[in-house]
Amino acid sequence: MADDLKTVFELPSRTEDDRSWRLRADLWRDERIIAGASDAGAHLDMIEGFASCTQLLSIGVRERGLLSLEEAVRQLTSVPAGLIGLRGRGLLKQGHWADIVVFDAGAIGPGTVHTRYDIPGGAGRIYSEATGIGNVIVNGQEVFRARQFCGNYPGAILCSGRDTDTVPLSAGSH
Repeated sequence: MADDLKTVFELPSRTEDDRSWRLRADLWRDERIIAGASDAGAHLDMIEGFASCTQLLSIGVRERGLLSLEEAVRQLTSVPAGLIGLRGRGLLKQGHWADIVVFDAGAIGPGTVHTRYDIPGGAGRIYSEATGIGNVIVNGQEVFRARQFCGNYPGAILCSGRDTDTVPLSAGSH
């Protein structure tokens, strides 16, 4: 009662063992899989899926050596862009949009998870500041530098057909 019922309990993870991480790596290598996790915010007060990219880079690459850094970056950039047909995204290439995250491979990771009460009405969500990220560039404009928002909003809503190509289903899909 002293903290207005903001105390939470977390079950210990049962998926942090070597076998579970090797299984994750097998999935990351499957051409039908996009690395990451999302429930579109349905459980933003219960699940820390937002940390999946930094966990892939810190734990999967740096700590456990399950993927090379280059393969992990490809899994987080060109693989999802290609699987959903995003035009001009997912690669650093002339003519493409410049969406870039500059990070220190030796320091990237999820920060301490905590509850942030910044949702309208004062509701809480689980949050973590990523570590090891120096800059974020969206559409060629810097939006984040040294843990500070730069005040730029260069992003855009992507529209099917205008910003995407139809991706053919693979022969093995159902």
